[in-house]
Amino acid sequence: ALLDDAQLHELPRQPAQSAQAIVEFALAVPMVLTLLFGTLALSRVIQAQTAVVAIAHEAARAGALGSGPSDAIDRIRRRAELVAPGFGIDPRALTLEWDVSTFAADPGRVRASVRYSVEFRDLPVGAVLPSPVVHAEHVEFVDPFRSGIASLDAVGP
Repeated sequence: ALLDDAQLHELPRQPAQSAQAIVEFALAVPMVLTLLFGTLALSRVIQAQTAVVAIAHEAARAGALGSGPSDAIDRIRRRAELVAPGFGIDPRALTLEWDVSTFAADPGRVRASVRYSVEFRDLPVGAVLPSPVVHAEHVEFVDPFRSGIASLDAVGP
């Protein structure tokens, strides 16, 4: 009777759990995190490349609308500074180059080249990842009347 009474007051036993679930979790977590952070890093590079292409296009187009080479350079700089924040790019981190040497040629051209280094410092493992540099270049043709090539004085009656 004492044994029966002792068994009634005994705590229920938990079923023995296998360690298999813990091992599977330990193996799966690093793979899932690597896939997640890799996807984030790749999406940042793709977004930055798209933005740099758009900034180069906008800057070259603005330069082609200038009245002369010096005006084209000013327009290129201002347009890049204006549109970069809209694409999520810090204008101070851009490297902007231009070529307006053929502005007054036939046909006139303006070239804008943009470089941007993509940072991953805010990602958990970003300190060990290299910073890729994305680059884009765009050439825009200048309207001959803007560049001074087609002068109305040169046209005879």
